[in-house]
Amino acid sequence: MKYSVGCDIVFLPAFSQSVQEAGEPFLEKIFVQQELALAQSLESLAGYFAIKESVIKALGVKILWHDIVISKLETGKPVVQLPIFYAFYTCEVSVAHHGEYAVAVAVISRND
Repeated sequence: MKYSVGCDIVFLPAFSQSVQEAGEPFLEKIFVQQELALAQSLESLAGYFAIKESVIKALGVKILWHDIVISKLETGKPVVQLPIFYAFYTCEVSVAHHGEYAVAVAVISRND
């Protein structure tokens, strides 16, 4: 089994500025409607952004933003769904918020 790890940190003021300057087109480029509906705040969206970035880094390949779909378990733990051509991959993610930062880590294992 092969493992890879990705990590990302988001500075909330910069993320907020990007959202304010680009508006809905920026959000719709990165997030699917399910994620926009799930997010309870701008901080949540920054966390989702960090998750997506960490998954991209862990995969090590170019992938579309919308191909990484974030949902939550009843416990609040974020989970990631990847496209079917990543069926041999398992992805675990964690996200944390502190002050003006959101940070996420993704650990991907390939089961082949």
